[in-house]
Amino acid sequence: MKKVYVVLTIASLMLATTVAFAQHVPVTDPATECPALCDALNPDPAVCMLPATTDCFTTPGAPCDLAWPTAPFAGMPTWPLKIYGEIDDPDGIPNSGDESFNMTAVAEEDPFVVDLPVPGTYDFCAWTDQLVCSLSPFVTFLPEIGEFSYVVQCINMDINGPINECKEIPVTSNGIPDRYEFAVLAAILNNPAHALHAAAVAAMQTNLDALAGITIEATRAVMVNGNPLDARALSYNAAPWLIPSLAGILSAAAALDDPLTNAALDQLLGLLADLGITLPPGGIGALCDGVPAAGPEGDASGNGFTNREIYEWFIQVNPAMTVAEYVTLALDPATVVPAKVSVTGAGNANVGEAVTLTASISNVASGYSASSYVWYKWSDTGLLDADNCPIWDWVVIPGETGSSLTIAAAALTDSGDYAVDVAMDDGTKAVLGDIRAKATLTVTDAAGVPVGGALGLTLLAGACALAGAVGIRRRK
Repeated sequence: MKKVYVVLTIASLMLATTVAFAQHVPVTDPATECPALCDALNPDPAVCMLPATTDCFTTPGAPCDLAWPTAPFAGMPTWPLKIYGEIDDPDGIPNSGDESFNMTAVAEEDPFVVDLPVPGTYDFCAWTDQLVCSLSPFVTFLPEIGEFSYVVQCINMDINGPINECKEIPVTSNGIPDRYEFAVLAAILNNPAHALHAAAVAAMQTNLDALAGITIEATRAVMVNGNPLDARALSYNAAPWLIPSLAGILSAAAALDDPLTNAALDQLLGLLADLGITLPPGGIGALCDGVPAAGPEGDASGNGFTNREIYEWFIQVNPAMTVAEYVTLALDPATVVPAKVSVTGAGNANVGEAVTLTASISNVASGYSASSYVWYKWSDTGLLDADNCPIWDWVVIPGETGSSLTIAAAALTDSGDYAVDVAMDDGTKAVLGDIRAKATLTVTDAAGVPVGGALGLTLLAGACALAGAVGIRRRK
């Protein structure tokens, strides 16, 4: 006998804050710590979300399937739900102990209100791993999702570089692992006293209000074998943190207010097309707000150096720099990078004109000086990657080791991205490192048409991003 009923206004039933938050802490010795931390009864996500080839897995995906779709890693955005379902009562006797509840549908409260996590609980690295685990219940009938989910795993995630349509997963790195970038924003959100805290909270609220609704609508009409399926009940039952983690990490990435990041997000969402996710015209950038100072090209501390400049310098002098160490440096106004380097003389040039690119150095710290220069152009290396795509990289320009690079008569093929590495010497040779600066040169012919090199790839990438994402299935 079944009694159909409605449970109204169950505030965050599956999103309940009473569920214990699991601590997301990496291990230092996987060989000895993995077996205990990946025990089926108490897996640790920071370990068990490592690639399946590590000692932390006995069965690929098992820790996810056992625990992490349903238990939260860290504080999550939440919203009230209405849960519709029915009670199975096999013997027909109320309260006899054999009853079970089966969720058949779910709806969000109207008006839809997203509650942000409280300061001190933001951990975007945990949210990305939560998303990977939360996608696992969908892989059985949408296998394409399993083919890219590792991309948003915390240990791997670095998806906010230029779009490369040749690659199976068309997003690329911007040179800073996302766990470092997100950690700066998380630190600002976790500290109400920080000058950017209010702006960051406002941006997250705006972004989540927009993107949570989109992800909810997407799971309302998942296409399975050509038929729409309202997968919200499945999501809130089997993976209740899917929508909050997906919407949350998208909102956090958009809050970095970085154009490359937004383009990569638009493309990545195309890989979730099977979940029905389609952004309105303009994509992430048109929907969301951001805090530019928290992004890679911003200056979160106000010390005159960008977050990227701080990362790129200190990761050289301390290759083992932890995320926490970087955040401390990025938010400390007293942090000093030995110098600021920029490239002047780039921009637009006509065919035949002389062009001189100059490394300009300012804000030189006491005791430091430039000891050498190396110039590069972003070029096709002639090699192919695992997707059989050309590998582009910074290629040394032979013989160019001075403070300037001169092109006597610019040709169309000289268009592209240039960089200079300036090696800094503290006077004692005890601390050495390079500071890199980049610039783009656009050479036009008599008709004023820019062509060639990395510039063409950059324009193509932008066009691809604006044209909309193309899912994995197209390339199968």
